[in-house]
Amino acid sequence: MLQILGIPKAADILWNALWNAEKYSPAGVMSLSEGWGQYTKRGQETLIRFPESFGELNERTCGGVALGEIVNIIAPSSVGKSSFVKEIIYSSLESTNYNIGVISLEETIDEFIEGILSVHMSTQLNEIPHERRDFENEYTKFKELVHLKPEELELDEEDSERVQFLDHQGACTGEELLEKIDFLISGLDCKIIVVDPVTLAFSGYDTDEDEMASEIVKRVKRHKLAWFNVHHVRKNGTGGTANSEGADLAEEDTKGTGAWFQTGMINLIFTRI
Repeated sequence: MLQILGIPKAADILWNALWNAEKYSPAGVMSLSEGWGQYTKRGQETLIRFPESFGELNERTCGGVALGEIVNIIAPSSVGKSSFVKEIIYSSLESTNYNIGVISLEETIDEFIEGILSVHMSTQLNEIPHERRDFENEYTKFKELVHLKPEELELDEEDSERVQFLDHQGACTGEELLEKIDFLISGLDCKIIVVDPVTLAFSGYDTDEDEMASEIVKRVKRHKLAWFNVHHVRKNGTGGTANSEGADLAEEDTKGTGAWFQTGMINLIFTRI
């Protein structure tokens, strides 16, 4: 008798659960109305401004670089790509609270320090002979640089070292490099990533460049990063002016796969004039 009476009750519970269940939606699928909250937050994050010395670049980029954007810096050799990037890093230290991860393929950490310290001191340190260098003064300036932050930002000294340098030097494959970058992002909370140059970092490995470009996009969008890729250009094979001597350049002159410049929100091309 107890079993017979229990069947309708169990059936009611089952039918109520079925009819009142929330609509199933696979992970990542959202209705348009569910995105409104995210939409209203757009434009609230601190923009990464280019140094004012770069003329109208901030105006032309609507105030600078936002988190979630990829910037491609494209130029022939010896035009000043790495110097330009150091200016951006320094400007970011002055005006944002973002941690910065630097992956350099053509510089060691001592070369990078000399370059970024030159920006801080407004002096071309590599042009001063070693015996004439004032390393005591440079160390004072170096400590200022290490703890550089916006005036209104309060940071504990242990949290104020905001630049992390990955001295890659060809010591790992493309996938291993992505794992190290993931540590910079998740382990060290870096919101700005600089890869200089990206074609050297990810070319020559068994991982396809298009796939690498796709992996970068995933990380930029998932973690809301500002990602700067530095690019060399292809050799000019037309018999005209060499790219390194001031030839007109287009995005298609970027060395490597076209996916690099196609995934960029901002593509900056530098050439000699």
